[in-house]
Amino acid sequence: MSPGKTKKTAILVIHGVGPYKRFQAIQYFTKGFLDEYQKGKKDVTRQHMLKPRKERAQSCISISSKSKNEQIECYEYFWDVHMVHKVLLNEGWDLLVKASKNAQKFYNKELEGSRNIDATKYTDMEKLKGHPFFRKKRRSKNKGDYEFRPDGYLNLIGGSTMWVVKIVPYIPWVVKILEFLSELDIPIFTTCFKFVSTGFKKLVSMFENQLEKAFMGDVVRYLDMDPRSKYYETRQKIINGAVEELYALMADNDYDQIIIAAHSLGSVIAYDAINRVILQISAKKGSEYDEIKKKADKVVGLVTFGSPLDKIGFFFREYIEAKYQIQREMTENTYTFRTISLFDGPKQIKQPDPFYAFPQIRWLNFYHRKDIISGKLDLYDLTAVQLKSVEGKGGKWDGNISIEERKGKEDIKFTQAHGCYWGENHDDSGTSQMHKAIISEFLS
Repeated sequence: MSPGKTKKTAILVIHGVGPYKRFQAIQYFTKGFLDEYQKGKKDVTRQHMLKPRKERAQSCISISSKSKNEQIECYEYFWDVHMVHKVLLNEGWDLLVKASKNAQKFYNKELEGSRNIDATKYTDMEKLKGHPFFRKKRRSKNKGDYEFRPDGYLNLIGGSTMWVVKIVPYIPWVVKILEFLSELDIPIFTTCFKFVSTGFKKLVSMFENQLEKAFMGDVVRYLDMDPRSKYYETRQKIINGAVEELYALMADNDYDQIIIAAHSLGSVIAYDAINRVILQISAKKGSEYDEIKKKADKVVGLVTFGSPLDKIGFFFREYIEAKYQIQREMTENTYTFRTISLFDGPKQIKQPDPFYAFPQIRWLNFYHRKDIISGKLDLYDLTAVQLKSVEGKGGKWDGNISIEERKGKEDIKFTQAHGCYWGENHDDSGTSQMHKAIISEFLS
């Protein structure tokens, strides 16, 4: 960039589980960002701007600093308009159980050191002590011997109703047996049948209400990838909207760099949009490929916070049997952005040529230890591109960043942890660490 030229940055903010109102996410993100960005600067200005899109206008908030020769324009992708905030018992159950079982397969191999990744990060007793997804291995005298808790992910719906989830699968069988016995016209069985049936209905209602309170309905609806499902179109509309906005920013010649900042389920939408753009760019050839690649090179940052990418990854990336090698590798190449393989053994199918996978993107993932929705992303390689300003323990660069445990003199509560990333002025329970890191890594 030539001296004196204003560096222009676009930040696309993608909100998480809702229900959200329009411009609510941009309010949370921009307020926290401004609190940090304008420190030590007296010339920061902001302006509401409009940018053309297909048959509509897109709003953004422009933040400028003449002394820094910087202009940052923040956009919001509002996907909640497409969502159906409702979930059924069997749908929520499938999500949690599938994620838990597949996670168990993955982590058990990690703990055994059989995946040749870095098993030491899972065998550190201090790291795993008290972790909701791990426990000391049963019948083991070795204090540092841990195993994955298969019911760990059930904590996502809240500890108060976790016991309900554990017994729900067995209740229908009890009801059927009592229903059969009640037909024998034995008074005691008829009474038991009515009692258990009423109790079962209450438990189902409690579970479904808890899922909705935790906004798990959004997650379940978004994960519906069966093209025959009536909800499949919802997922497609959400991803299509994110891809459209990303292409619009890439095509805008005003921007020198583009950053995607996504919270909670929004991080999964961002990830899916990036994978779709990867496939679309890689399908192009010759000058058409060179032209779109040049525009895509402007996407330099992915910031995820409160992200359930690992948990959702364990849900939909089922373990396909080794004999179905082509199916396994084709599936893996469809969700390829920085993914650590869930399958053992070397690949035998080459990737498309050319294959563009956003090699320049620096990925920062923020999580809080009390946020049961998010956590460290173990299924993805956040070290692929060296960060400029964030360094992990032992001199190792890693985009997984555990944010501060405290806000001032008070601990952040479990109920506040999932929303604490936005900034100090969001519900009076936030921390400014994420915004400081974004400014340090991509701007100053």
